[in-house]
Amino acid sequence: MALAQKDYARAVKTADESFERFDQMGFRVFRSDVLYLKAKALRLLGKADAAYPVFLHAKREAEQIGSRWMLWRILAALAEIEMQRGNHDQAKSLRAHARETIDYIAAHTPADPSTPLGTSLRAAFLNLPDVRAVMNPQ
Repeated sequence: MALAQKDYARAVKTADESFERFDQMGFRVFRSDVLYLKAKALRLLGKADAAYPVFLHAKREAEQIGSRWMLWRILAALAEIEMQRGNHDQAKSLRAHARETIDYIAAHTPADPSTPLGTSLRAAFLNLPDVRAVMNPQ
């Protein structure tokens, strides 16, 4: 909610509090999500250097629990930072890994028109703006 309200400092604080609670409870499933949101808020605060290691931590967490949904988003964010830093080869590699992860998700998502609008879940996923940005960079 804080991210949507553009209260990035509160988003970082809330993410830290949530991560601590999840850690105390031994609840790992949303740790990568919380870290991703914290890193995103840090980037939006203009702190890409502080966000980078948080994205890396989120990546490790996502890999440990097999969360491909978070992994592609984290890889795309890391690629953007590397591109901004001028590390084009590293950005290209990260983006390629994000694309592979998106391809895996799409291949394992129903292609039948199961939504009320007659669009398949696969088509809906591939049509998400963030997915399109990774799959078709400008």
